[in-house]
Amino acid sequence: MARAIMEGVCFELKRTLEIAEGTGTNVRSIFTTGGGARSSLWSQIKADIYERPVQTVVASEGGVVGSALLAAAGVGAIPSVSAGVERWVVRDRTFQPEPARFPRYERLYEVFKQIHDRLQEPFERLALIP
Repeated sequence: MARAIMEGVCFELKRTLEIAEGTGTNVRSIFTTGGGARSSLWSQIKADIYERPVQTVVASEGGVVGSALLAAAGVGAIPSVSAGVERWVVRDRTFQPEPARFPRYERLYEVFKQIHDRLQEPFERLALIP
């Protein structure tokens, strides 16, 4: 059950990754931080579902670090977010995707998307119930 939850979270985040890439952004690797990043199993699942290396980072508050990097780049304090990442983000472990797992996850992902999309309208109605 716990693994299914981890996979479901990753499938949902993969949809976000696909949206980002649809804008022309080339995502070569994924950084993960916080409590979930301490799980080797979850980090490997991420790498396998995203089909990209997943790097854990030492900082436990990735959102704060990311916000600071975006702000610093925005005001010109650093030349780019990428330059800030190279200088300030301390990497811990890298999980490489296992291509043998891709076909199974691709099939599961297609079913996940169908179920997710079909449930949107009932969940929207559910949210309106006082």
